[in-house]
Amino acid sequence: MLRPGGRVLVLEKLRPRSRLGHAAARAWFGRAVPLLSRLTPGGNGAEAQALMRYYWDTVEGCIAPEAILTALAAAGFAEPCCHRQLDLFGAYLARKPVPAAAGAAAGQAPPSSAR
Repeated sequence: MLRPGGRVLVLEKLRPRSRLGHAAARAWFGRAVPLLSRLTPGGNGAEAQALMRYYWDTVEGCIAPEAILTALAAAGFAEPCCHRQLDLFGAYLARKPVPAAAGAAAGQAPPSSAR
């Protein structure tokens, strides 16, 4: 549950946009990390390797940021945005609007779209 005026934050791994970034991320997360996971002592190497390969597969097939922003807006959130870091990590932010009557009763200004 999110109170009116509250903010939602969703952190997600993103598919890199550039060809070079995508190739580098695929080499690291799709090949090197699974191999290193297999070689880690004390665990089931084959299962760890499969899990890390699956991890990269989920990044490859992830939903485009534009679709997530559209879904946040369609769900009624205001000001949805995505901040990318290193073209690989995303922070989706949005705000739950304050109903006009509740905002006026609390002394808050109405949303900019209502002015």
